[in-house]
Amino acid sequence: MSEDMETAELGPVPQVGGVVETVRASGPWWRDRSSAAWRARVANRLDVVDEDLTRVPLESRGSGEYLNVEWAGREARDLLAPSTGRGERLTLWLSGARIERAWAAVRRAEGTLLLILPEPMVRSRIREIEALVEAQFASRDSQRKESLDELKNVRDSRELTMLMRETLRAIRAQAQFHADLRMQEVRRFRNLLLASATALMLLLLTLAIVHALNPHFVSVCASSSVPPVKDLCPDGTVHSRRTDLFQVEFVGAIAGLLAALVALARSSHTPSPYSIPSAQVMFKAAAGAATALVGVLLLQGGALVGLSKQPGSSVLAYAALFGFAQQILTRLVDEKAGALAPAKARHVGGSTAAP
Repeated sequence: MSEDMETAELGPVPQVGGVVETVRASGPWWRDRSSAAWRARVANRLDVVDEDLTRVPLESRGSGEYLNVEWAGREARDLLAPSTGRGERLTLWLSGARIERAWAAVRRAEGTLLLILPEPMVRSRIREIEALVEAQFASRDSQRKESLDELKNVRDSRELTMLMRETLRAIRAQAQFHADLRMQEVRRFRNLLLASATALMLLLLTLAIVHALNPHFVSVCASSSVPPVKDLCPDGTVHSRRTDLFQVEFVGAIAGLLAALVALARSSHTPSPYSIPSAQVMFKAAAGAATALVGVLLLQGGALVGLSKQPGSSVLAYAALFGFAQQILTRLVDEKAGALAPAKARHVGGSTAAP
């Protein structure tokens, strides 16, 4: 797994001069490449913050708000440094701690800038805040209506007072707080999928190892009453082999991957902060191996109504069929993944609708 999965930006990334700068980090080439995505996004947002600081009126420079923006920017840049230990990287990847802190610092700087930037620049960002509110609050939510009404009053005002600037910052922060909650739920769901897939794969691997040590512990061979009597096991012989179970699981996993790719190709996925599709693929591969094994055991045990026991050489074909059929069982997972990231919330110009 790479740190690309921690990309915490759902909308377009502001750029300075149209150039996307990447953050170079020491270490293996593959690590630099894998960690460049979210770090580059944070770096670009910080470049925008630095550019905005140059436009702050001279009388506001040196103020507490100006210093707070600078401090938040330094904090975010410090978090761009890659972690060193493998255990630490895994912990940070699962918890999202580094990416969430980095984006929190960026948002804090951007919110504070609303208090000190020139009035025309602040007014130009009201529409961005409106889009963020519309994306994060349901149409019937009273908070949405109140926030949009307040934004309209600010936009229509003749003069932008400090109280109005504070209102803009508060509304923006409230909307981003709701986005944070959604993305934290996405991260937990991703971790649950990965944990479930890992546990299932370990269980299946254990069964395959036990079968390799004792081929008669779990057998996918047909009984001798199934014609032809010389075609009982997956290799077309009458003897169970140590790799029979592994072959069934492997074919089922491949079929599960194919089903996952078909399902993902039909769905619409925009960049998400914690790469739910990757976790779905892993889960479906493990589920495909499990359904293939269980399906073959039920088939050869005569427990499936309408299907008789099959010759051994047909077992792998049925394993592929059962593995592909896991899509029926994992459809609820797909629906949950789609519900966690509404399409409208994925395109918020210049906002961070993620941790």
